[in-house]
Amino acid sequence: MKIQIEVDTDNAAFGDDSGELFRVLRDAAWQAHKMVNDIEASGVLHDINGNTVGHVHIGDSALERDAIAKKARQEEKRKWFEKVKSKEFWLALIKGADGVEGVEYAEEVYDILYEIMGERG
Repeated sequence: MKIQIEVDTDNAAFGDDSGELFRVLRDAAWQAHKMVNDIEASGVLHDINGNTVGHVHIGDSALERDAIAKKARQEEKRKWFEKVKSKEFWLALIKGADGVEGVEYAEEVYDILYEIMGERG
């Protein structure tokens, strides 16, 4: 069995704090332990700010790696949708829109997304 841990430390959370890398690696070890023992784990690693900074891969087949990457992308989409569910997000977008056309466009995007998601903020 092959276990791969990938961490990108090129963001502010890792700055001068070596403890953040230790925290992420500790989480990676815990997730690897769970994955090896067939306990559900996402394989996605986050920094203290909630940003995705890496992944834990178990096995060496491309199919397994692709499945983990797909799950990570789904998690990122879920986070984005959670963010755009807030009315504050849309008010800021509309406020920053340029002119009447920009406001109308932002409102259309809002309506389409919430029609797809089945919820309104």
